[in-house]
Amino acid sequence: MSLPKENARVLGGRRVDQRTADHAHCIRRPPAFQEYGSDLLCLESVRLMSLGERGLLATMRWYVWTNDSLPRDLKDMARVLGLDAHDVETNYTGRVSQFFKSNPDDPLRLICPELRAQMQRMMERRRKQADGGKYGARQRREKRNQAISNLEVNNEVDHQVLEKSREEQNRTEPVYRNGDMTGEFVKDMGGPSEFEKAAARRGNGAAHA
Repeated sequence: MSLPKENARVLGGRRVDQRTADHAHCIRRPPAFQEYGSDLLCLESVRLMSLGERGLLATMRWYVWTNDSLPRDLKDMARVLGLDAHDVETNYTGRVSQFFKSNPDDPLRLICPELRAQMQRMMERRRKQADGGKYGARQRREKRNQAISNLEVNNEVDHQVLEKSREEQNRTEPVYRNGDMTGEFVKDMGGPSEFEKAAARRGNGAAHA
């Protein structure tokens, strides 16, 4: 049976009903529906109901909220509701049946249009909240990853600066040459040391003498 466009969703490449899609995405259905006693009790049809009719109406609404629909056949209805078949047949009057209609997806089942509309509104709100939560989590995750990336870049820059500083320091610090412990040293700059310059001047003076 094809699903109505407004009630179908694509999951894993195939069309499924909204209930299946919500379950797959872990969107929990609301456990309770909103009902104002004054709204029901002010209806003439409800006022005219017997105690049995009111009980059957309430039980059918509870079942539909949990299962979306219920069997149209009264015997099957009695079985799923856990009621006596004779009681269901007796109390399922026009005053009760007016709250239900055939399921457009399955004529053999009944739905309550009022509760279906309420369920759709609640589930749509929950889907938006779930999408918003996922978006917020994704934004926080991206910010955290960006912060970690920035920290790694800063650490790398600091490391490079430190290495460069060490290299410059090594080039300017005096180092002893050939294990000479007399104090002779050279700078690692490619030119002669002061000691070498003084020795050269002494050598030149001796030559002129």
